[in-house]
Amino acid sequence: MSSDDLSKRTKKRRINQRVEERLALVESSLNVSRVRDTNSYNDLDSFPSNSNQMVYSLEDQDIDSPEFEELGQDELDNVNVNCFVDVAIDMSASTLTSTTACETSSDSHIRREESVNNCFDLDAFGNQCESDEESFSSKSESDIGIGEDESHLNSHLAKWASGNNISMVALGSLLLILRPFHPSLPKDPRTLLNTPRNFNTDIKSIAGGKYFHFGIMDSVTHVLKKGLLNCLDGIQEIWLQISIDGLPLFKSSNDQFWPILGKIVLPFKTSPFIIGLFSGKNKPENVSEYLNDFTQEMRVLEDEPVHLDTYSFLIKIQCFVCDAPARSFLKRVKGHTGYHGCEKCKQKGEWRNKMTFPLVDAEKRTDEDIGHDHQIGVSLLQTLAIGLVSQFPYEPMHMVFQGVMKRLMFYWFKSPVSKGLRIGPRPIQQISENLVSFQDFIPREFARKCRALSEMDRWKATEFRQFLIYSGIVALKGHLSLEHYNHFLMLYVAIFSLSSPDFFQDHADYAHELLCIFVRQCEILYDKEFVVYNVHGLVHLAEDVKRYGPLDAYSAFPFESYLKQLKQLVHKPQSTLEQVVKRLLEKRNLDVPVQKQKQNLKFDVPLKKHVNGHVPPLFQGYSQFEQVNCKKFFLSRRKGDNCVKICGAFFLIRNILSSGDSIEVILVVERFSKVCDFFEKPVKSSYLDIHLASDLKGNFETFHISQVEKELVLLPYKNMQVLIPFCHE
Repeated sequence: MSSDDLSKRTKKRRINQRVEERLALVESSLNVSRVRDTNSYNDLDSFPSNSNQMVYSLEDQDIDSPEFEELGQDELDNVNVNCFVDVAIDMSASTLTSTTACETSSDSHIRREESVNNCFDLDAFGNQCESDEESFSSKSESDIGIGEDESHLNSHLAKWASGNNISMVALGSLLLILRPFHPSLPKDPRTLLNTPRNFNTDIKSIAGGKYFHFGIMDSVTHVLKKGLLNCLDGIQEIWLQISIDGLPLFKSSNDQFWPILGKIVLPFKTSPFIIGLFSGKNKPENVSEYLNDFTQEMRVLEDEPVHLDTYSFLIKIQCFVCDAPARSFLKRVKGHTGYHGCEKCKQKGEWRNKMTFPLVDAEKRTDEDIGHDHQIGVSLLQTLAIGLVSQFPYEPMHMVFQGVMKRLMFYWFKSPVSKGLRIGPRPIQQISENLVSFQDFIPREFARKCRALSEMDRWKATEFRQFLIYSGIVALKGHLSLEHYNHFLMLYVAIFSLSSPDFFQDHADYAHELLCIFVRQCEILYDKEFVVYNVHGLVHLAEDVKRYGPLDAYSAFPFESYLKQLKQLVHKPQSTLEQVVKRLLEKRNLDVPVQKQKQNLKFDVPLKKHVNGHVPPLFQGYSQFEQVNCKKFFLSRRKGDNCVKICGAFFLIRNILSSGDSIEVILVVERFSKVCDFFEKPVKSSYLDIHLASDLKGNFETFHISQVEKELVLLPYKNMQVLIPFCHE
């Protein structure tokens, strides 16, 4: 056999191999197999029954022809690309023609390279798809096999793209791939998402930046229309919480947002929503300009009812949820570092290298007498029916968890040795190991697991809350001095009582007394610099809890979660305000929530079958399950989610049973036989339903899931377990 024949065969085999590889790739990625289903193309009588007929083989091509002879390696790749692209398009039509399967001219390659490059240019989508639009416009839906589900594709694809924050460039590229198979899809992603085009006139240049006002009434009514209208029967007033805070966008620039957020809290609770958005290099230079649209609309809503369908109601403000700098900015009062910086009492601070507020019984400020020494100007909020003292509570996330708890831990673990307050390296290591060992015991409801103390500088507010309310009393016991540990227990009992829906009303006065003692002793046990603004604020905490409910009822946690989602809507540093406004209006038009939510949760329905558990004789024939999701908590056989209180006793869940013909859920549990107090000062822990448990009986009992009173956090302590009930939302 001559060398020329071998060369021809090699070239022929190489081309066939590459074509087959490309066709296999397009089958898997673009689901070409769906096109081959003859049931989807009942009108295509000539559709080939043998799938092999659709492979564009080059066996019959003349390999010696000039057009193949002159092709190099790159040209072969382009031939293969053109083959499978044309195959995909032609298979959507009524016939498959091999004459147009492969374009080999150099002009066609250039055109295709240009079209690929244009995929990443939003303005080029029209030109890119013009020829496709013309070719598909002459074909009816029946010709291309569009079923009934096709009419919903646009809506589902738009909601998917908006809900997952898909960029316009990526969505545009996806549309170019899908349009040959679904010609009903638009060629421009802005058409698919119904992106607003004429909102720029509503963007104002104010206070050194730009501002867009979404509106209080529009935002509230949009939330109510999502399944809450039935809750308005007999309702005359809707109460909002308002949150305002700064949001840095990038580490490399000063660009930042100052959004105005709201949340319905009475007569029912909703997720946060946006009312207004400011964008600039710094916070708004003029707070009156910044709040002007908000206050103007709010004054109208306080007096004139909103009419929605057959319902009519007023919109009022319950309180403002802000950190200390934001409260000072909005109310135009002295900041937390000023001598008259306390917003709740009239004491004058003392400078001790830091501004401190050592008194716990100073004269209180009132809405009528906020104090000329405290206020530095007139706030536009004073034109509303709100109190600048009573309706600006001390926000617990920033003050208690990121303020007081973080400060205590700094003194224990990182303060200068010269202060004589830092504990030794071995106790610090043991506390850190305790926290890490708790990871497997943290329930699923907690957003974050415990981390080592070496990462304390990067702890989030939820981790400081977890340490203060749950893991701290266990991890610290035996490693802090008894005096400091008992002092910490005062803070623990007070904050636990004010956080718990079961105890905040009855224990508020007692918690206030404990916090006053705690603040007084801080100056003795630590130093005079310790009682800064946040620590002093503890003495005013119980008063806010009496007015607004447990600490979680007016914390910034839900608003901070919303800010995180808001920041993720920014894809590039240019025109940040316009980007976010477009994305938010798209979500509003598509009814897509800004914050991702769990969909289609079925409560009291067990999940994940297994066959390895204990089944009492009375329940033989019942199916066994690993977990069940209840309205208030999540229960499972795994440690961390398996500790419950039933009928006043404490149990571990060993199995979950359910009959096949009913939704009855039975828990197989094992009882703790020994339960006692974990601490006795300043109050017995059992008064707060906190116990030290041991000695499981070994006998199994059964209860209906409706008999569960509480889910508890179980943390190991020596050879026993500490049981702590949930006390936060």
